[in-house]
Amino acid sequence: MVNYLRNADHGKVETKHANLNVLTRGDLSSLVWVDSPLKYFKQPADTILCQVYYAPLNFRDIMLASGKLPLDALPGDLALQDCILRLEFSGRLENGQRVMGLVPAKGLATTVAADPNFIWEVPDDWSLEEASTVPVAYSTAYYALIMRGNLRKGERVLIHSGSGGVGQAAIAIALSLGCEVFTTVGSSEKREFFKKRFNELHDRNFCNSRDTSFEQYI
Repeated sequence: MVNYLRNADHGKVETKHANLNVLTRGDLSSLVWVDSPLKYFKQPADTILCQVYYAPLNFRDIMLASGKLPLDALPGDLALQDCILRLEFSGRLENGQRVMGLVPAKGLATTVAADPNFIWEVPDDWSLEEASTVPVAYSTAYYALIMRGNLRKGERVLIHSGSGGVGQAAIAIALSLGCEVFTTVGSSEKREFFKKRFNELHDRNFCNSRDTSFEQYI
């Protein structure tokens, strides 16, 4: 059973398709399961229905739900939609295949209708929980470095705040291309973590994230 909103009254309905939404922006206690229109879903050729197992929250979701990010900051017509939380997910297709993917919104749900171009098969040695954290970080890093930055093998790249999700993804992508990577970190613990995580990184590859000394260092 999930909660949903009907004519401003709370009711209950048993459904396979629901989205989690905040009814009053800024009031996290108003989070409620909302009956999804996917129960009327007729699958077009360019859409795949996925059952969601994991949908991790990110900073944008928290800012939206808490009312600290205005709706006009959202691209396209997302601000006009009822449910706007969550971009990435992992789960299974109807044939049981394990996948991870991206959606414009409504990813915090039991099921999503996703574009096949933004769905990827989960490697056998990954859990679905791990896979759910990959799409946004790696897509963002790939778009910035490869599609916009035109990064090429052998180039040198400085990645700020390398310990974040996007930062770690950017480091992994750059190293996979054979680039020399420098990154800013804020503690010795993070530096040691990176040296264990990436064999290509040594002390000379780290800069201080607390000041602008990286300008002279690089």
